[in-house]
Amino acid sequence: MKILTIKTHRPREVVDITSDVNAALKNAERQIGICHLFVRHTTAALTTVPFDPEKELDLLGMMEAIVNHPASPRHEASRLSTHHITYMPPDILAAFVGSTIAIPIADGELFLGKFQRVVLLELEGPSEREVVVA
Repeated sequence: MKILTIKTHRPREVVDITSDVNAALKNAERQIGICHLFVRHTTAALTTVPFDPEKELDLLGMMEAIVNHPASPRHEASRLSTHHITYMPPDILAAFVGSTIAIPIADGELFLGKFQRVVLLELEGPSEREVVVA
């Protein structure tokens, strides 16, 4: 198991971590198998996308629009909770996308599709995020 520390720079950001994960796998003994990734935060998420820095805002903008849509349900207990409502959109986005992914390993690196990249979604940055590679 290895922990990657990913530094983010903006409140909402898509960070390509594919190379970091592959570098961590190079030092591992296994050449084939499954790579499990887990982000240790409730306001960040992991997924795979056809990463294009110019389209990063499209992905985040669409996700935010879904969570902030006027028809979205509002949790009644939130005004009674110690967890302030302004933190909910990042938590909800992270829950929708997820904190873990599993990707096959072949020849000691991630076995991804041609355009597929592993990304960390920063939803409440800037911050330092930890991603566990196991």
